[in-house]
Amino acid sequence: QTKIDKLTASFNKLGKETKNDSISKLGNSWKRTTSTIKGAGLGAVIAAEVKLLKQELQAIKDTAEAFNVQLKAETKLAQAAKNNPYMDGTGVKRLEEFAGQLQSISDYGDEELIPMMTELVASGRTEAQVMDIMSASIDVAAGSGKSLQSVIDMLNKSYTGEAGELSTLSAETKNLTKEQLQNGEAVRILAEQYKGISEEATKATGSAKQLAM
Repeated sequence: QTKIDKLTASFNKLGKETKNDSISKLGNSWKRTTSTIKGAGLGAVIAAEVKLLKQELQAIKDTAEAFNVQLKAETKLAQAAKNNPYMDGTGVKRLEEFAGQLQSISDYGDEELIPMMTELVASGRTEAQVMDIMSASIDVAAGSGKSLQSVIDMLNKSYTGEAGELSTLSAETKNLTKEQLQNGEAVRILAEQYKGISEEATKATGSAKQLAM
Protein backbone atom coordinates (compact mmCIF):
# COMPACT_ATOMS: atom_id res chain seq x y z
CA GLN A 1 0.00 0.00 0.00
CA THR A 2 1.46 3.36 -1.06
CA LYS A 3 1.76 6.41 1.19
CA ILE A 4 -1.03 8.06 -0.82
CA ASP A 5 -3.35 5.10 -0.26
CA LYS A 6 -2.55 5.10 3.46
CA LEU A 7 -3.29 8.82 3.73
CA THR A 8 -6.58 8.38 1.91
CA ALA A 9 -7.56 5.55 4.25
CA SER A 10 -6.63 7.67 7.27
CA PHE A 11 -8.88 10.51 6.15
CA ASN A 12 -11.80 8.14 5.62
CA LYS A 13 -11.31 6.45 8.98
CA LEU A 14 -11.03 9.77 10.84
CA GLY A 15 -14.18 11.04 9.19
CA LYS A 16 -16.17 7.97 10.23
CA GLU A 17 -14.85 7.90 13.80
CA THR A 18 -15.49 11.59 14.47
CA LYS A 19 -18.60 11.81 12.31
CA ASN A 20 -17.09 15.03 10.98
CA ASP A 21 -18.47 15.95 7.55
CA SER A 22 -15.57 18.31 6.87
CA ILE A 23 -13.03 15.57 7.38
CA SER A 24 -15.05 13.17 5.25
CA LYS A 25 -15.18 15.76 2.48
CA LEU A 26 -11.44 16.21 2.81
CA GLY A 27 -10.99 12.46 2.38
CA ASN A 28 -13.14 12.51 -0.74
CA SER A 29 -11.18 15.43 -2.16
CA TRP A 30 -7.92 13.62 -1.52
CA LYS A 31 -9.38 10.51 -3.19
CA ARG A 32 -10.21 12.55 -6.29
CA THR A 33 -6.69 13.92 -6.33
CA THR A 34 -5.06 10.50 -6.12
CA SER A 35 -7.39 9.19 -8.86
CA THR A 36 -6.31 12.02 -11.09
CA ILE A 37 -2.67 11.33 -10.36
CA LYS A 38 -3.02 7.63 -11.10
CA GLY A 39 -5.19 8.09 -14.19
CA ALA A 40 -3.74 11.14 -15.89
CA GLY A 41 -0.45 11.84 -14.19
CA LEU A 42 0.75 15.06 -12.59
CA GLY A 43 -0.52 18.33 -13.97
CA ALA A 44 -2.38 21.55 -13.38
CA VAL A 45 -5.34 19.66 -11.92
CA ILE A 46 -3.21 18.60 -8.96
CA ALA A 47 -2.44 22.21 -8.07
CA ALA A 48 -6.16 22.99 -8.03
CA GLU A 49 -6.90 19.96 -5.86
CA VAL A 50 -4.11 20.84 -3.43
CA LYS A 51 -5.55 24.35 -3.11
CA LEU A 52 -8.96 22.85 -2.35
CA LEU A 53 -7.45 20.55 0.26
CA LYS A 54 -5.76 23.49 1.96
CA GLN A 55 -9.05 25.38 2.08
CA GLU A 56 -10.83 22.42 3.61
CA LEU A 57 -8.02 21.90 6.12
CA GLN A 58 -8.41 25.54 7.17
CA ALA A 59 -12.17 25.06 7.49
CA ILE A 60 -11.58 22.06 9.77
CA LYS A 61 -9.11 24.06 11.83
CA ASP A 62 -11.54 26.97 12.19
CA THR A 63 -14.36 24.62 13.18
CA ALA A 64 -12.18 22.91 15.77
CA GLU A 65 -11.06 26.24 17.24
CA ALA A 66 -14.65 27.50 17.47
CA PHE A 67 -15.68 24.26 19.15
CA ASN A 68 -12.87 24.58 21.70
CA VAL A 69 -13.83 28.18 22.50
CA GLN A 70 -17.45 27.13 22.98
CA LEU A 71 -16.50 24.14 25.13
CA LYS A 72 -14.24 26.21 27.37
CA ALA A 73 -16.97 28.83 27.82
CA GLU A 74 -19.56 26.21 28.77
CA THR A 75 -17.13 24.49 31.14
CA LYS A 76 -16.41 27.75 32.95
CA LEU A 77 -20.13 28.49 33.25
CA ALA A 78 -20.75 25.06 34.77
CA GLN A 79 -17.93 25.59 37.26
CA ALA A 80 -19.19 29.04 38.24
CA ALA A 81 -22.64 27.55 38.82
CA LYS A 82 -21.20 24.98 41.23
CA ASN A 83 -20.01 27.85 43.41
CA ASN A 84 -23.36 29.66 43.24
CA PRO A 85 -25.98 28.41 45.72
CA TYR A 86 -28.77 29.73 43.49
CA MET A 87 -27.70 27.71 40.43
CA ASP A 88 -27.76 24.06 39.42
CA GLY A 89 -27.07 21.92 36.37
CA THR A 90 -30.46 22.46 34.78
CA GLY A 91 -30.05 26.19 35.24
CA VAL A 92 -26.75 26.06 33.36
CA LYS A 93 -28.43 24.24 30.49
CA ARG A 94 -31.20 26.84 30.32
CA LEU A 95 -28.66 29.67 30.30
CA GLU A 96 -26.79 28.05 27.42
CA GLU A 97 -30.04 27.74 25.48
CA PHE A 98 -30.90 31.35 26.34
CA ALA A 99 -27.53 32.47 24.98
CA GLY A 100 -28.51 30.82 21.70
CA GLN A 101 -31.78 32.74 21.69
CA LEU A 102 -29.99 36.04 22.30
CA GLN A 103 -27.58 35.25 19.49
CA SER A 104 -30.50 35.07 17.06
CA ILE A 105 -31.60 38.63 17.88
CA SER A 106 -28.24 40.33 18.22
CA ASP A 107 -24.75 40.69 16.79
CA TYR A 108 -23.23 38.61 19.58
CA GLY A 109 -22.35 34.93 19.30
CA ASP A 110 -23.13 32.60 22.17
CA GLU A 111 -19.38 32.05 22.58
CA GLU A 112 -19.25 35.74 23.58
CA LEU A 113 -22.44 35.77 25.64
CA ILE A 114 -21.73 32.69 27.77
CA PRO A 115 -18.53 34.14 29.32
CA MET A 116 -20.49 37.27 30.27
CA MET A 117 -23.16 35.06 31.83
CA THR A 118 -20.41 33.24 33.70
CA GLU A 119 -19.26 36.51 35.27
CA LEU A 120 -22.80 37.19 36.44
CA VAL A 121 -23.20 33.70 37.88
CA ALA A 122 -19.82 34.02 39.61
CA SER A 123 -20.97 37.30 41.17
CA GLY A 124 -23.94 35.55 42.78
CA ARG A 125 -26.76 36.37 40.41
CA THR A 126 -29.66 33.93 40.11
CA GLU A 127 -30.66 32.30 36.83
CA ALA A 128 -33.58 34.71 36.42
CA GLN A 129 -31.39 37.72 37.19
CA VAL A 130 -28.79 36.62 34.65
CA MET A 131 -31.46 36.29 31.98
CA ASP A 132 -32.99 39.66 32.85
CA ILE A 133 -29.61 41.41 32.79
CA MET A 134 -28.50 39.82 29.53
CA SER A 135 -31.81 40.43 27.77
CA ALA A 136 -31.93 44.08 28.81
CA SER A 137 -28.25 44.64 28.10
CA ILE A 138 -28.28 43.65 24.44
CA ASP A 139 -31.12 46.12 23.85
CA VAL A 140 -29.49 48.89 25.89
CA ALA A 141 -26.15 48.37 24.14
CA ALA A 142 -27.88 48.52 20.74
CA GLY A 143 -29.80 51.65 21.66
CA SER A 144 -27.18 53.57 23.63
CA GLY A 145 -23.98 52.82 21.73
CA LYS A 146 -22.29 51.59 24.89
CA SER A 147 -20.43 48.30 24.89
CA LEU A 148 -22.39 45.25 25.95
CA GLN A 149 -19.89 44.46 28.70
CA SER A 150 -20.15 47.93 30.25
CA VAL A 151 -23.95 47.77 30.30
CA ILE A 152 -23.90 44.32 31.88
CA ASP A 153 -21.50 45.57 34.54
CA MET A 154 -23.74 48.53 35.37
CA LEU A 155 -26.89 46.43 35.62
CA ASN A 156 -25.14 43.79 37.68
CA LYS A 157 -23.87 46.43 40.08
CA SER A 158 -27.40 47.78 40.51
CA TYR A 159 -28.33 44.60 42.39
CA THR A 160 -25.95 45.67 45.14
CA GLY A 161 -28.01 48.81 45.61
CA GLU A 162 -25.74 51.18 43.69
CA ALA A 163 -27.11 53.15 40.74
CA GLY A 164 -23.71 54.20 39.43
CA GLU A 165 -24.02 55.69 35.93
CA LEU A 166 -27.44 54.22 35.20
CA SER A 167 -28.98 57.68 35.04
CA THR A 168 -27.03 58.26 31.81
CA LEU A 169 -29.09 55.47 30.30
CA SER A 170 -32.43 56.39 31.84
CA ALA A 171 -33.43 59.35 33.99
CA GLU A 172 -36.06 57.12 35.62
CA THR A 173 -33.35 55.23 37.49
CA LYS A 174 -32.02 58.35 39.18
CA ASN A 175 -34.39 58.34 42.13
CA LEU A 176 -34.59 54.61 42.78
CA THR A 177 -34.03 53.57 46.36
CA LYS A 178 -31.41 51.06 47.40
CA GLU A 179 -34.10 48.47 47.98
CA GLN A 180 -35.62 49.05 44.54
CA LEU A 181 -32.23 48.64 42.91
CA GLN A 182 -31.58 45.44 44.81
CA ASN A 183 -34.92 44.10 43.62
CA GLY A 184 -33.97 44.67 39.99
CA GLU A 185 -36.11 47.73 39.34
CA ALA A 186 -33.37 49.43 37.28
CA VAL A 187 -33.10 46.38 35.04
CA ARG A 188 -36.87 46.34 34.57
CA ILE A 189 -36.99 50.04 33.66
CA LEU A 190 -34.17 49.80 31.14
CA ALA A 191 -35.55 46.59 29.66
CA GLU A 192 -38.86 48.34 29.02
CA GLN A 193 -37.32 51.56 27.76
CA TYR A 194 -35.01 49.87 25.24
CA LYS A 195 -37.24 46.87 24.52
CA GLY A 196 -36.78 45.20 21.13
CA ILE A 197 -34.09 47.54 19.76
CA SER A 198 -31.52 44.80 19.22
CA GLU A 199 -33.96 42.47 17.49
CA GLU A 200 -35.29 45.19 15.20
CA ALA A 201 -31.77 46.26 14.26
CA THR A 202 -30.88 42.64 13.50
CA LYS A 203 -33.97 42.22 11.33
CA ALA A 204 -33.17 45.41 9.44
CA THR A 205 -29.49 44.81 8.78
CA GLY A 206 -28.98 41.10 9.41
CA SER A 207 -26.80 39.79 12.22
CA ALA A 208 -23.14 39.63 11.25
CA LYS A 209 -22.85 36.45 13.31
CA GLN A 210 -25.69 34.78 11.45
CA LEU A 211 -24.59 35.93 8.00
CA ALA A 212 -21.13 34.51 8.60
CA MET A 213 -22.54 31.04 9.23
